[in-house]
Amino acid sequence: MGALRINKTNGTSVFLDLSNYVSAKIGEANFSATILDFTKQDGGGELWTVQRFQTSPKCIWEYQMRVAYTAIAAAPIKYGYPNLGSSTSAYMTYDASKFGTAALEQALTDQQEDQIPYTEKTAICPQVDSADKAEALEEEIDNIKDDAETEADALEAECTKAVDSGNTFTWPEIGVVCDSAACCSATKQIYIDHIISKNLDSIITGIEHKHQYLWLDLTQEGP
Repeated sequence: MGALRINKTNGTSVFLDLSNYVSAKIGEANFSATILDFTKQDGGGELWTVQRFQTSPKCIWEYQMRVAYTAIAAAPIKYGYPNLGSSTSAYMTYDASKFGTAALEQALTDQQEDQIPYTEKTAICPQVDSADKAEALEEEIDNIKDDAETEADALEAECTKAVDSGNTFTWPEIGVVCDSAACCSATKQIYIDHIISKNLDSIITGIEHKHQYLWLDLTQEGP
């Protein structure tokens, strides 16, 4: 069994000996690091952290990631992700697992190669070219979510009032016709998702995936 190579941003490499491990998975990923979760031959576990970027000064790539994953968490289906909730880390972990697991599996199983590099892909928003731009877009995304939820609350109340009076209610934008309180409640999230998706198009020009193969460092998590 070989070793996992971490190519560092300073031009050097560090190696993680995998001889004591039988399996590996992505534990968690966030804006600063990806945590690799290894199972040892004796059944125990060890965590290693692949540090993504330096703390200061922050780089454009991190700002692009922040906007991308904020948008993805707001409208996952729109951007081709399963609905994993509202945590940006959940979607970063999804991408790290999708793109980074292959390197781990190859390093664990390849008896001939002892320098398998760890790589993964991250979502980025290429239009972000500064910290100020990232902050402004993140704020706009949060406002879009808040406004959509406020509108949906008001419409759900109107819908419930209408059906309780024996009438139907047609939701604007999506055209769903409700004749029960259950329909009003179920349609609320459909409306929120539609409005968020539509309004994101007005501020986000696109999301891409960027290959990360250089890392700041590799450190072992404490016991």
